[in-house]
Amino acid sequence: MYYVMGNHPLTVRNFDGPRERWTFPGGCVNLDGRVVHHQGLLIAGLEGSMRYNNNHYFQYTDREMAWKVAGLAPWLALNKLRYGR
Repeated sequence: MYYVMGNHPLTVRNFDGPRERWTFPGGCVNLDGRVVHHQGLLIAGLEGSMRYNNNHYFQYTDREMAWKVAGLAPWLALNKLRYGR
């Protein structure tokens, strides 16, 4: 199973105080910024949403998302060479 984090991730409280940590789906692969070829299917992942408040977790400006997309470009080009798409 593959996933990307959205703009409403779940957090859990640590036992050592008020600090929070993110919970991620166990046994799954985070596809953020990655491209994988799985059983004939090409899958690319970008997490989050457009920034709409002051909570910066998993929210991106247009420029930040453009950088994330640019980071995927070489992998997408490689897959186009490798698989013809």
